[in-house]
Amino acid sequence: MKEKLDHKVEYYKSRQKKYEAWYKEGQLHRTDGPAYIEYYEDGQKDSEAWYKEGQLHRTDGPAYIEYYEDGQKDSEAWYKEGQLHRTDGPAYIRYDKDGQKGYEAWYKEGNYHSPDGPAIISYYKNGQKWYEGWCKEGQEHRTDGPAIIWYYNNGQKECEQWYQKGELHCIDGPAIVKYDKNNQICTEKYYFKGKEVSKEDFLIRKKIKQLIDSQPKKRIKL
Repeated sequence: MKEKLDHKVEYYKSRQKKYEAWYKEGQLHRTDGPAYIEYYEDGQKDSEAWYKEGQLHRTDGPAYIEYYEDGQKDSEAWYKEGQLHRTDGPAYIRYDKDGQKGYEAWYKEGNYHSPDGPAIISYYKNGQKWYEGWCKEGQEHRTDGPAIIWYYNNGQKECEQWYQKGELHCIDGPAIVKYDKNNQICTEKYYFKGKEVSKEDFLIRKKIKQLIDSQPKKRIKL
C-alpha cells in the first residue's frame, strides 16, 4: 500500500516549479523517489535528495545529486541514515562541467575511510591526480607508504607525508618530503608520533628500533 504523504510545491514568478517536497509527519520522507527536488527557473533540475524519516538515505544509488544548468551532474553523494557512507565505491563525487571527475571521497559511517586505497582523490583539469589521501576511520593513516601525496599537474610528485592514526610519523625516514619540478628533494622533515624531531634524534630512534627488531624473540613455554 502506497504511503500517504504531504506534498508541497513552491513556484517561481514565471509559474515554473522552484521546488517540491514530500513529507511524512513533518519530516522529509519518500520511499519511491526523491523527497526533495529543486529546479532552475527554466524547469531543469538543480538538485534532488532522497530522505527517509528526515534523514538523507538511499540504498540503491546516491541520496543527493546536484546538476549544472545544462543537466550534467555536478555532484553525487551516497548517504545511509544521515551519514555519508558507501561500501562499493566513493560516497562523494564532484564532476567538472565536461563530466570529468574533479574530486572523489570514500566514507564509512560519516568518516573518511578506505581499506584498500586512498580515501580522497582530487584531480587537475587535465585528469592528472592533484592529491591523494589515505584515511582509516576518519584519520590520515597508512602503514605501507605516504598517507598524503600531492602532485604537479604533469603527474610528478610534489610532496609526500607519512601519517599513522592521524599523526605525522615515520620511523624509516622523513615524514615529509618535498620535491621540486626537476624531481629533486628540496625539503625533508622528521616526525615521531606527531612531533617534529631533528635528523640526529631520528637516526638514534631508528638505530634503537633496529636493535630491538634484531633481538631474538623469547619463546613462551606453555
